[in-house]
Amino acid sequence: MYLSILILPLLGSIVSGFFGRRVGVTGAHIISSSSIIITTILAIIIFFEVGLNNISLFINLFRWIDSEWFNIIWGFQFDSLTVSMLIPVLIISSLVHIYSIGYMSTDPHNQRFFSYLSLFTFMMIILVTGNNYLLMFVGWEGVGVCSYLLISFWFTRIAANQSSMSAFLTNRVGDCFLTIGMFAILWSIGNLDYSTVFSLAPYLNENTIIIIGICLLIGAMAKSSQVGLHVWLPMAMEGPTPVSALIHAATMVTAGVYLLMRSSPLIEYSSTILLLCLWLGAITTVFSSLVGFFQQDIKKVIAYSTMSQLGMMVIAVGLSSYNLALFHLINHAFYKGLLFLGAGAVIHAMADNQDFRKYGGLISFLPLSYSVILIASLSLVAFPFMTGFYSKDFILESAYGQYCFSSITVYIIATIGAIFTTLYSVKVLYLTFLSPASGPLASYHKAHESDIFMSLPLIILAVFSIFFGFLTKDIFIGLGSGFFIDNSIFIHPEHEITIDTEFGVSTFWKLLPFVFTVSFSIIALTLSEFLSESILNFKLTRLGYTIFGFFNQRFLVEFFYNKYITNAVLNLGGQSVKVLDKGAIELLGPWGLEKSLVNSSKNLNKLSSGVVTNYALYILIGFISYLFFITLLPYQDINLLMRLSVLVLICSAGILVQTNYTNTSHSDATRKLTNKLNTGLNITSLHVSKTSDIQTPSLYKGVQVRKFSSSASPIITYSNAKEVKSSIYADNKGRSGIYLWTNKLNDKKYVGSSQDLKQRFKDYFDNYYLNNSKGSIICKALLKNGHENFSLSILEYCNIEDLITREQYYLDTLKPDYNILSFARSSKGYLHTDESKTLMSLIRNEWEFTPEHLNSFSVESVRNKPTTVTNISTGEITTYSSMGEVAKFLDVSVTTIREILNSNDPYKGYLLSQTEDSKFSSKAQSVKLIHIKDSSIIKEFPTVQKAAEFLNVDRSTLNNIINNPKKNNTGIVDEYYISKLDKHIEYVRSNSKAIEVTDLELNSTIVYSSITEAANALGINKGSISMYLKGNSTSPYKKRYIIKRI
Repeated sequence: MYLSILILPLLGSIVSGFFGRRVGVTGAHIISSSSIIITTILAIIIFFEVGLNNISLFINLFRWIDSEWFNIIWGFQFDSLTVSMLIPVLIISSLVHIYSIGYMSTDPHNQRFFSYLSLFTFMMIILVTGNNYLLMFVGWEGVGVCSYLLISFWFTRIAANQSSMSAFLTNRVGDCFLTIGMFAILWSIGNLDYSTVFSLAPYLNENTIIIIGICLLIGAMAKSSQVGLHVWLPMAMEGPTPVSALIHAATMVTAGVYLLMRSSPLIEYSSTILLLCLWLGAITTVFSSLVGFFQQDIKKVIAYSTMSQLGMMVIAVGLSSYNLALFHLINHAFYKGLLFLGAGAVIHAMADNQDFRKYGGLISFLPLSYSVILIASLSLVAFPFMTGFYSKDFILESAYGQYCFSSITVYIIATIGAIFTTLYSVKVLYLTFLSPASGPLASYHKAHESDIFMSLPLIILAVFSIFFGFLTKDIFIGLGSGFFIDNSIFIHPEHEITIDTEFGVSTFWKLLPFVFTVSFSIIALTLSEFLSESILNFKLTRLGYTIFGFFNQRFLVEFFYNKYITNAVLNLGGQSVKVLDKGAIELLGPWGLEKSLVNSSKNLNKLSSGVVTNYALYILIGFISYLFFITLLPYQDINLLMRLSVLVLICSAGILVQTNYTNTSHSDATRKLTNKLNTGLNITSLHVSKTSDIQTPSLYKGVQVRKFSSSASPIITYSNAKEVKSSIYADNKGRSGIYLWTNKLNDKKYVGSSQDLKQRFKDYFDNYYLNNSKGSIICKALLKNGHENFSLSILEYCNIEDLITREQYYLDTLKPDYNILSFARSSKGYLHTDESKTLMSLIRNEWEFTPEHLNSFSVESVRNKPTTVTNISTGEITTYSSMGEVAKFLDVSVTTIREILNSNDPYKGYLLSQTEDSKFSSKAQSVKLIHIKDSSIIKEFPTVQKAAEFLNVDRSTLNNIINNPKKNNTGIVDEYYISKLDKHIEYVRSNSKAIEVTDLELNSTIVYSSITEAANALGINKGSISMYLKGNSTSPYKKRYIIKRI
């Protein structure tokens, strides 16, 4: 029976999750719910058997970890604390399962949802029944993972994913400290078994207990959402409402309080930990109550009420009243589950709207939901004789009954929290059910009570919220109760205050919280009814806006975390990655090793220069070293001489490696010779005078040209220019030469030259330079495709005076696509001397142009002739007024368009042509705009471009309208005839916006002043009417309406 409590929920989760398609939605409902209901019945039986009879049971299944000094048994224990925790966990879980059958009935992922719910319950059972900290930690982590899965159940919603991640990561902080606390226990005691740890706790050093206690407390803070690590709790509302009920009522948030109660034999020996718990709970209570009062989301208000009640439980732990904390935990589970499920019924009825300001008047539509939420709210505010009254007020009385400064201060703070708890409970009840209707009318039309699956759990929880506290008060906190005689919780005799609380606190202090809460509630309702306008005016003032914003934004805690903690951690991580991972580790790791070996190889290659003087220097150094060794051999220690000789050789080699003794021209010749060998060309062609002459423009005739290799093999290639930018700068510092950009996406190339390659490459990596050089095709390509999609090659290093000649050679050899000009004349490649500029000027002045050349230079050249573009696949023909517009259409340069026209080849599925008999004239022609009504000439323009600017249309579009009036009768000029060369075009659009609609079903005709008016009246999209009119369709629109302009 005991193990069935563990097995059945896991079995239900496995069947629903892995066999959900086989069993179907109904099968998943039945299997998951029935397994949890049976487990609940067994837990109630065990509660009477173990709890009321004070018979603890221990079950050891097998050894999990078995080492010389560390042993962990996979075992479970059932004592009073365990069976008491199982009651709320399983009752709430079973009711949530039943409720979810109705709530999630339309969701397509029912099997997955019920699998997660059952797994969540199973992990919580593992947490409360494990007999050691490690097994408890398994359930602890399992609960965290299941909460992540359930909060992000609707994973297509960004807010749900963010909330689940927030819950998971915030709990990681607590988990980290809980792990440290477990290691501290293991280090100090050598075991994690509860019985062993608690037996040896009195003998531990107080400082050790403080460290362990603080770590356990921080772990509980994250899981039970205490202030500081609470940010995940309100965000968890993004999950389905049954998930919120399960998390907030009985499972995840209670795990932290359970950890503190289970560790009572340990933390009771440290007054420091108890004092921290006392103040932490008080601050959490008042913080959450203030924030909850200023929320408008009904689920978030209930979430902050959960946080407030958890603070009350931690206060009870700080008072050493663990039985009182447990009693309030169980009571809270029932009325908080009722609150969430009741709120879920309201949300379900109001079309998933969670803003209770848009409710109002729902008491007439949802009487059952109103009743259960009223009962839960009364229990939450500790109204007399409700379940919450018997535990919550007793916690406040216990705080006062300790008679010390801290406890009395906490009593006052917790009372303030209780007042605001009452205020926001009244606020939610009033605005949701009792105030005038404030929501959209459509929401009220569909408002209805839920089905039996959602209503039955509400009724059961309402009964528990009324009677459970009264019936079980004496069992948990009654004087002389022997319920915890099995030492499942431990209260140090010096900390026992039950008798002082019962008989030492006067009636005045016991009734004070209730009087305050009732009084402030009456005042709040009075102000809302009779001074609502004054309150609204105050809210609109700067002070009111500041106060509301401060509390509504949760004391700006998240802002503080993001700005001062999260950003700092991210910056630290970024710097660590930059300095360590991408810096020192890379330098000492594979990248640094590879670079050092490559550089060493390059420098060693320089030693083999083929220059006799270099080899003579090497021989001289070796000979001197040899003489030094032989001369000092008879007089010195042989080991010392060996070390000295090795040191000299190493230093000499280092000097040679770091110093380039080779002659530049010789090394260039050697490199070219190597390229010849690699490309298989004739070696002798480098030295003999039979090397083919380089073709140069006539501009350079008469200038002596050097002879170079005809190879186009690059010296070095940087395959990803963006990643090795620093290497490019370092390798080309102070060097001049020819470079090649290659687009890896389309294999297009660009050849360039520069007398300072480093500076030129810096320009190419400067986005400001590229944006201001969009006339350059290579700059435009780099911006469009990114540097990472280009490789950069150094074709040749050469002297400055040879740059243009060598660039021309590579332009002729490679024929690069990105080069606008086919000859090398770049002023950026070489700064000409004054003599060269004078020479070029003289040559340019001597040029003589034929009439054909002059015509090509004129404005009305081929560039500005109309160009026809034919789509080969569809046959569609479009005429553009110039090659520039065609270039924009095809996203290429005008030079490319000219080359396509000269080749008469198709380009990307289009055929381009220019004809003299085009409808366009090569000269600018006048355009007249003639008004439709009176045929008067409105305006006359000298060119089509001017008319296009006036009409705010594209020039090519206007040309198409003019030259193809029938094809382009859906143009964009509404009020004019368009006339060109005094020839009227059959292009007419009425300037009237009125339309006539004939309804064939009603046999009626109505005239509307505009399309918008007709669309609103008929409930038709405005764009659809416009498209119908443009199409000039004769068939009725939607087989009902005939629409036409008048």
